[in-house]
Amino acid sequence: LELGYGCGGLHPATRMIYTAAGMPRSPLDNPETAFNTLFGTISPDQEQAERDARRRKSVLDTVLGDFGSRRAVLSPEDQQRLDAHADSIRELELTLTAVCDSPEAPTGINSETAIDRQSDLLASAFGCGLTRVASFQLRIADNDNTLYPWVGLDTGGHHTLSHDSGPAAQATLAQLYQWYSQRFAYLLDKLAATPDSDGRSVLDNTLVIWGSELGRAWDHDISNIPFIFAGATDLLNGGRYLSGSVISHNRVLVTACHAMGLTEIETYGSLDTGAGPVPGVLI
Repeated sequence: LELGYGCGGLHPATRMIYTAAGMPRSPLDNPETAFNTLFGTISPDQEQAERDARRRKSVLDTVLGDFGSRRAVLSPEDQQRLDAHADSIRELELTLTAVCDSPEAPTGINSETAIDRQSDLLASAFGCGLTRVASFQLRIADNDNTLYPWVGLDTGGHHTLSHDSGPAAQATLAQLYQWYSQRFAYLLDKLAATPDSDGRSVLDNTLVIWGSELGRAWDHDISNIPFIFAGATDLLNGGRYLSGSVISHNRVLVTACHAMGLTEIETYGSLDTGAGPVPGVLI
């Protein structure tokens, strides 16, 4: 599941998730669209919902079976694309066969509240079993000049301000980043308040990673980028601040793979020159 806010469009800076090479996943960046996509097929009638779920699953199983018979005659590149498409169909199956209580449709959406409404939907999607993996992209990396009047940024815009290294501009940016941190805390609270199928909270069973593409905005410096790990209470060695040695983003991604049980993965990406997860993050 890919959610977002303020990140629509076709520019590469508007997407951060790829199913395969050259196959970007566009996030659902509007709470109303996300609600209709995720919960529009869920029926309040339990028996009817279960009948519909069985019928839809039968159709999708047939499609995936056809994929399997065709895969053997394809080139490795086409096999990768077919596998990515099959994964998308499996995600669709989770949505179409879900039987759970649909949340209320989001209302009163504006630029100040939309992120929290997306967090509500993300938590509900996990709680209903509509997905097991999700991304949440806020804004874009391509000259985003959004205004945030509720933190004092009512002229110029975020991108313009980010290139100002003066103390006044940096103080306003600090307020903006604090506001985004509060949005992250809201997401964690929603996940913590959402029960999972085993009786624990969704947050207990979910590794949440928050990061950015820049460490310092005004000169596009890509060193010292903070990443926050939360949740996954049985796996995460939390409550600590780790700093010191130089660590590439690849180590963060390998850490996520190990947390998901993919411990055979030691590198991530064609440019990875290291190996293994971030030391000391996982128990």
